[in-house]
Amino acid sequence: MDPVRLLERIMAHPDPKSLKVGVLKNRLLREYHRGYPLENLLPLLQSDDERLVNTGMFISSELGMKGKPLLNDVFPHLKDTDKWVKHETLDCILMWAEPSNKLELGSGVGVLDDDEPANRWSAMNYLARLSQEQLQGALSYWEATDPGSVHSHGLRWLLSSDAANPERVIAALQDKHRLKRMYGVVAAARMSKGDREPLIYASKIDDPDVKNFANGWISLL
Repeated sequence: MDPVRLLERIMAHPDPKSLKVGVLKNRLLREYHRGYPLENLLPLLQSDDERLVNTGMFISSELGMKGKPLLNDVFPHLKDTDKWVKHETLDCILMWAEPSNKLELGSGVGVLDDDEPANRWSAMNYLARLSQEQLQGALSYWEATDPGSVHSHGLRWLLSSDAANPERVIAALQDKHRLKRMYGVVAAARMSKGDREPLIYASKIDDPDVKNFANGWISLL
């Protein structure tokens, strides 16, 4: 079916979360994988219509590295109020951003400050999966914009040998500062393939953000 017609059917359906809409979105995604130009996603990503944005974000994130040219168009959705859209935006930055994309990488770290617990979880997941080079790019952004911030300190710490030391990571998890504990559980997740002890410790502490993230990560090991 013609991609334009597929989008019309997606938008016309009364229930955006229905199985039918899901099938149509996957059919539209298939057209992009077959070579339908990425530029046709721009009206969706730049729309004020939530359903168009959600469709554009679904396709963008599912394109994998094929979607990399869309980074500049997806990045503004980091400020979206929709939790799912924000999560997908972080995933796209994780997939597509080079270390030189300092603004995008660093802004993703800032979601740790979000008022919504689900968004803070997404930010911890994002940080736990960034490469060392991407972490350095994020640190460069924070050192340029707010060198004395907890984020500058936390990113420097994640890049240090202390963040791979179980005792130092557990000490971070005991810190009185909420953000420092979040950096602690990120470090625990990053080292968990070699040593699970800090992550297991994190799963038992009296901090819902840290505890929930740790338990979720453990379930994937």
